[in-house]
Amino acid sequence: MSVNFYISAHNSFEKPIRLDYTITRYNYMMKTQNNFRFIIAVVLVSYVAASCQTNDQNVLAQNNMQAADRQDLFPIYNTCVYNQFPGQAHILSVNWINDNYVELTFNFFLSDPGLKIEYRFPRMGDTGRKKAIYIDTEQSGTIKLKLRVGDVIPCLRSEIIKGTCTPVVFTFPDLES
Repeated sequence: MSVNFYISAHNSFEKPIRLDYTITRYNYMMKTQNNFRFIIAVVLVSYVAASCQTNDQNVLAQNNMQAADRQDLFPIYNTCVYNQFPGQAHILSVNWINDNYVELTFNFFLSDPGLKIEYRFPRMGDTGRKKAIYIDTEQSGTIKLKLRVGDVIPCLRSEIIKGTCTPVVFTFPDLES
């Protein structure tokens, strides 16, 4: 429904103004401004996302080069490549789930603390970590006797540098075969 209003001018030389035309023109102008604002917002968000992606790719390339210089890369599952950090694990708790599975809670300490600056995932800390380990039936008896709270055993922290696998993996070379 359209209602036409005419506003009369104060002096007789001006034409009357149609109010419905003025409202329609105002609405069109506001829609145009809102569309323009939306387009500007989309362009800005796209630019920020593209610049972040470029920075991430540069950091990844730099980390790949640093890791390649260290020559201690190894592939896991043929698609992921990890960077290894050797160290030791201080055992906080040992929980035998059954004869073949043990859950360890441990703190990891690097052999060379200077390597910590090379972590790609520094927020994934080294303290209070948990790991369930499968142990062969033949070894479980001897490992049950060896594995106690307070022990310090060799451990590796592996961080992914290529692929889409788990970003940080802790392994125990003496326990896992």
